[in-house]
Amino acid sequence: MIKYIIIIVLFFSSLDVMSKQLDRPLKIGFAQIAPYSYLTPEGDVKGIEVEIVRACFDEESHKVEFSVFPYGRLPIALKNKEIDGQLTTLPTKKTSNLFYSGVVAPEYQVVAIHLARNNLNIESIADLRGKVIVAHQRAKFFYGDEYADIANKSGKNYSEYAVQMKQLKLLYNNLADVIIIGKNIFNHLKREASFDTSEPITVSPIFGEKRGYRNAFHSAEVRDSFNNCLTEIKKNGVYRNIIVKALNPVEK
Repeated sequence: MIKYIIIIVLFFSSLDVMSKQLDRPLKIGFAQIAPYSYLTPEGDVKGIEVEIVRACFDEESHKVEFSVFPYGRLPIALKNKEIDGQLTTLPTKKTSNLFYSGVVAPEYQVVAIHLARNNLNIESIADLRGKVIVAHQRAKFFYGDEYADIANKSGKNYSEYAVQMKQLKLLYNNLADVIIIGKNIFNHLKREASFDTSEPITVSPIFGEKRGYRNAFHSAEVRDSFNNCLTEIKKNGVYRNIIVKALNPVEK
């Protein structure tokens, strides 16, 4: 009992420190990456990571304002301090001055998807060489030196898009050999697509198992406050409920 009281006291103490540091709403940047973070047609901010942040920084602790950016613009906005933090990122050598949260979305798995009728044999990153590749924005920074080398040497055969529905359009029109995309993102977009997505596909998990994406903040205190809450909502079931609610209608 005493252990849990101490945890709760530490959590709210850290929120108090954060509130004193910021006498304004906490500005969080996000990109359109459904079902993790996205704008509805009505302009509402929704998604798994959005709801997790709201669960931690609610009205009683500290108000949060969300701002949408193209994914490639997010690191620039964070660097220029237009925002206090960003959702859905991975630590890189160029961002050592930032403070990264614990893993927020461990179910995020990036895969290579291609049309089954093309009979492509893609079992490793090396098998992407010579293919027309359409990836999500900033992909070349996340998947290692071999992937970056292929991307940089592919010329016009390699492209990245902020609007990921374009990846699906190019794939199903057979204008791309392979797309690099989050599996749950693909499934979500497939349900939302206004064009035919019934053609069989092959999913190649060449990037390994599920990746742990994090949030990045300028302030260590804000990061620590978020991490404390993240630990608590993983224990009390709030975290699981958010993920199940968002992914339940999505094919896994």
